Amino acid sequence: MNTQKYNGWTNYETWLINMHFDNFDFEDVMEIFDDCKDKGEMLTRISDYIEEYVEEVVESMVEEPLPCLLQDIIRSTLGEVDYHDIAEHYIDDVIANHHTITDEDDAMYGEVA
Repeated sequence: MNTQKYNGWTNYETWLINMHFDNFDFEDVMEIFDDCKDKGEMLTRISDYIEEYVEEVVESMVEEPLPCLLQDIIRSTLGEVDYHDIAEHYIDDVIANHHTITDEDDAMYGEVA
């Protein structure tokens, strides 16, 4: 993975994906966090959700047949994206809006704003 920072993000590819998909709303999918035991699990779920969503959108935008070169460029770019970095951008909002979090859980998930 490219490790050169770009505009505060892990790399250019991560910044680029976040620029184009910067309005994730997890309100309709909060149930994916119901069995999360800690903040780390929530970050993983957010990361996986964003990655799957981006891949589905990109796939739907690509007209078949796509030349091999363009397929390779798209795969390479998406392979450099740090979805965990993007997930960290959303974790506080997800925790604050997750309906199963109680005061006792605050210590487990970290401080909730």
